Amino acid sequence: MKNYNPEIDGLRAIAVLTVILYHIEIIVFDNIISKSGFIGVDIFIVISGFVITRLFFKKDFSYTIFIERRLRRLFPALLFLILITTLISYFLLLPQHFMNLGQSIVANILLISNFLFYYQTDYWDYAVFTKPLLHTWTIALEFQFYIFICLIFWIFKKNLTKIILTFFFISLILLIFSNKISFEVNLRELNLNNYFLIFTRLWEFLMGSIVALILNNKKYEKELSTKKYLSNIGLILILFSLVTIETPKNFPNLLTFIPVFGTSLVLLANNKHSSHILLNNYILVHLGKVSYSL
Repeated sequence: MKNYNPEIDGLRAIAVLTVILYHIEIIVFDNIISKSGFIGVDIFIVISGFVITRLFFKKDFSYTIFIERRLRRLFPALLFLILITTLISYFLLLPQHFMNLGQSIVANILLISNFLFYYQTDYWDYAVFTKPLLHTWTIALEFQFYIFICLIFWIFKKNLTKIILTFFFISLILLIFSNKISFEVNLRELNLNNYFLIFTRLWEFLMGSIVALILNNKKYEKELSTKKYLSNIGLILILFSLVTIETPKNFPNLLTFIPVFGTSLVLLANNKHSSHILLNNYILVHLGKVSYSL
């Protein structure tokens, strides 16, 4: 595949492994490993913004085909998960919780589950144990970005860079000031729900989009002579964030910029024939290819 970059799948593998380890909560010597596994979500978001934005630069790009392919990619695994979860939950959940599961199923089909969970719970509450589909909020978030980026390319194609940068900074500003903004919705503050919503996550997607815009510029190859070092720098930032960021409360926040920027540097290196000892590892690349299903 001409434009295939194995390092992207290596990154996906790191992301999915950290998320899985985070939820398993393996304890070693009285310490939970992968306390920062939730950062894997941010890595996924940047990669998604990059990969999806690059598709729009293809000469034969079609909006209808794009949406149709995204639906075919997302829904089979999602519907299978819903089916298995419903069957198991019928025997394990109390009636009230099973009814809430029904709401989650409808919201998932409509691709708005992140908004439902925004109103229902905080991601870090104990109540999440009665919401077996809670983790599917990211699928809704992804599709909302697909719709957003379609509109951006369709309406603002002539001023694409300026518009993307504008929305990038608007989303970042919303994130920064959200801790000081309070809404009277279930008497809860917005900063408890930043985790779910597209408004304070959009800048992460658009960081990937900005990398795609840079790489779409033909001058990039000639002007950036140090790109071979970018993968290592980016990976160090990601690993640093996984070691140092342990508190998910009020996340995402400004610390999120560390793994987001690190992921962007790896993508910016654009190593299609990488021999990176970690990111191009056969096992990681394979795991990265099936990361969504995992």
